Amino acid sequence: MQKLSLVALMLCLGSGSLLAAAEAVDEKTAAPAAAKVEAAPAAANAPAPATAATAGKTYGWRGDGSGVFADAKPCTVWGGDKNANVLWTADTGKSYAGPTVAGDVVLVTAEPDKLVCVSRKDGKVRWTRENGAESLPAEMKKELKEGGSMPGGGFATPTPLFDGKRIFVLFGTGIIACYDLDGKRQWVRVLQAESAPGEAGHCASPVLADGKVVCPFGGLQALNPDTGALVWQNREAMETCSTPAVAKIGDATLLVTGSGDCVNAKDGKTLAAGLGDVSMMYPSPLFLDGVVYFPGRTTVAVKLPAKLGEKFNTKPLWSVDIESDVFGTGVSNDGIVYVADGAAMFSAIDAKDGKLIYKKQLD
Repeated sequence: MQKLSLVALMLCLGSGSLLAAAEAVDEKTAAPAAAKVEAAPAAANAPAPATAATAGKTYGWRGDGSGVFADAKPCTVWGGDKNANVLWTADTGKSYAGPTVAGDVVLVTAEPDKLVCVSRKDGKVRWTRENGAESLPAEMKKELKEGGSMPGGGFATPTPLFDGKRIFVLFGTGIIACYDLDGKRQWVRVLQAESAPGEAGHCASPVLADGKVVCPFGGLQALNPDTGALVWQNREAMETCSTPAVAKIGDATLLVTGSGDCVNAKDGKTLAAGLGDVSMMYPSPLFLDGVVYFPGRTTVAVKLPAKLGEKFNTKPLWSVDIESDVFGTGVSNDGIVYVADGAAMFSAIDAKDGKLIYKKQLD
């Protein structure tokens, strides 16, 4: 079970259900061109447009990518014999993707190619859109690779991205589409990759950086959010199953991958490679206060330069060994880096010097 603290939503991956807990926070708190294709009309109970609280804000993988929701007040117990704190459940289909909150609705994916929009109020499915080969324009179908079995992670693992008015959804097949909140498709394109990063397949989620939708697919590919047109691509940035972190140094926006590549979001050029001498397949990097943390079996911290033009120091500030392999992404908050490993050991590490504050075996 995976918990999204922003609105205390839980996605039950094994059962393919979306579950809402009782307590929520206040809403205040040169490739082929993409094709514009309209989907079927939305249902009569189409969602309301983005609210003032969500307009201009980005939600996707781990909220804003940090996994930190400072104003959230999630419940810590749900379900059981009395179905404690459960407001509603919705059958949405199986997926390893996380849920994304978009105003009055919640967005999830379902295997093998579905985008599902659920009412945040009552859990009713408002609309579902399929994004398989059949949904592509005739001239685009030939771009889709044929054959091959579903990877271990499935095709619907990337978490949907919401930029305050539009939804961007990427699938392991390479299909990426943009929808409005009424479920009308704005554009679609097929991304190309020579191979998948591992047995799990293409699992990483798209992120918004420097006004572009950046897709970790066959390296990094940046798209124009209005049209889907390719802005730049960087094949040198090795693709893994982890979503890149968006970092800021001075006025520049950077992308840091799990393989330690640092890429300028403006033009896609590699600024540094081999940060911290790491290569994480699953956990995403964390960025806070000018430092990138790589929460792996050996957790590493790397200081970025204050601005572009300054030399990158790829050597770590510190490193600390964790008990076992790490598959989930950690959290960096209030001067502490939190990491949970595959042996269910929870570690709290001082972000300044890498000293272990405590360890706790999780039940």
